[in-house]
Amino acid sequence: MKRFAVVCGSYQWSDRYYTEKVDTMRDALESMARDGIDVRMFAITQHPHDYKTQHTGVTYSFSGGAGLVQAHRGLVRALTEWRPDAVVCKDFWNPVNSMVYNALPQAEKLLIFCGGELKPPAFHVDRVMVASEAMAQVLRVRGYRGEIVPRAFGVNCDLFQPSDVPKQYDLLYVADWRENKRQELLLDVMARKAMRVCFLGAQHGIYNQEYFDKCMRRAARLGVRDRMILVDRMPGHETVKYYQQARAAIHLGLKTEGGARSPLEAMACELPVIVTTDCLSNCSRIEHLTEGFHAEPTAAALAHACNYMLNNPAISREFGQAGRRKVLTLWHGGAMEEDFRRLLV
Repeated sequence: MKRFAVVCGSYQWSDRYYTEKVDTMRDALESMARDGIDVRMFAITQHPHDYKTQHTGVTYSFSGGAGLVQAHRGLVRALTEWRPDAVVCKDFWNPVNSMVYNALPQAEKLLIFCGGELKPPAFHVDRVMVASEAMAQVLRVRGYRGEIVPRAFGVNCDLFQPSDVPKQYDLLYVADWRENKRQELLLDVMARKAMRVCFLGAQHGIYNQEYFDKCMRRAARLGVRDRMILVDRMPGHETVKYYQQARAAIHLGLKTEGGARSPLEAMACELPVIVTTDCLSNCSRIEHLTEGFHAEPTAAALAHACNYMLNNPAISREFGQAGRRKVLTLWHGGAMEEDFRRLLV
């Protein structure tokens, strides 16, 4: 029996964060398990019960301990004892990945890159999965010589789909509250354009509490705090309703970002997506004036984009429908399963 490992260890202790990140793998992992492949998820978490409800037929191995270093070592020890035929990890900057790959020289390896700075991994890996062909080209230019799969994450299009429920928000924004000025930029846009914005990622999604508090004070000064709807980050099957209640989505990606999943989830729900021109991964996946709107990363330009999308519902609807068609073609969950199964051939 082939053994397939998914590693969800990272530098932070968070239950819902990991559940959300692996939720898009659900269909692929469950299908592989039904076909007799021994699928096991290795995770560092303080709340393992959140995982046990997520995947049918998948075995779980949890590492904890007095500290994160000890937890990482426990995770690697469990992997080496199990000896998988293939292993999938996420993100170049994740410190546990180097430990995992070095400890499993015999296993086929795939690295899923969905965030952080786009640069070659500092350790050997057979294949890298990135968000788009444009990202693959960047990675090749920067020196990576392994195989590149231009498809980072699949989207469960049966879960993320359009709905005719009443709209509660003008925009949906997935916020992580890292101190990168993007949240502040969106607050400035809200000061120019009167709209209700759902910030998906409050509470468990906060990486920097001090920065979050700073943004809340700024929102109060700008007079926009009452139009901010803060929603806790949660697994996809609970998140989808917030996409469906929004009229459009906005993603303020960073210049070197490898490709977030949230714009694809928005497209799957037939939302037009507003992105900034300095984020190559977003612009390469979302066609301007076809599936969404590309705007300069300034408050004035983004306010204009919001005006365009929100004041033209028929055009927004066309963009949303085009976006879902693209997701169904390129980023459906079955495509991810194909990539996973190739590791076991």
